[in-house]
Amino acid sequence: MKWIADIGDVLQKLSTLEKTQRAAKVDKVEMGPEVAAARLRWLGVYAANKRLIEGLLIHAGKLELMPLVFDDLAELHRVTGVKDDVEPSPAGPANPSPAP
Repeated sequence: MKWIADIGDVLQKLSTLEKTQRAAKVDKVEMGPEVAAARLRWLGVYAANKRLIEGLLIHAGKLELMPLVFDDLAELHRVTGVKDDVEPSPAGPANPSPAP
C-alpha cells in the first residue's frame, strides 16, 4: 500500500513546515517590542531633523525643497516599494512623524 507511505511522507513534511512556521511566528512576536521601540526612536530623530531642515530652508528662502528632502511630503514618492497610484486604506495613511 504505497499510498499509506505517501500520506506518511506528506504528513511528515507538513509537520516540519508547521513547526518552522510556528517558530517564525514566535520569533516575530518576541522581536516586536524591540522593533517598535527602535521605530519610535527613529521617528523622533526623523521628526527633529525634519524641523531642523525646515528651519534652514525657511532661512534660505527655499521651503519648496522640503518634498525633495523628505519623501513623505512628496506628491510622487521616490522610496523603493512605495506606490503612489494605490488608494489609501479606509483608516487613512499612517502619520510617519509623531505628534508634537
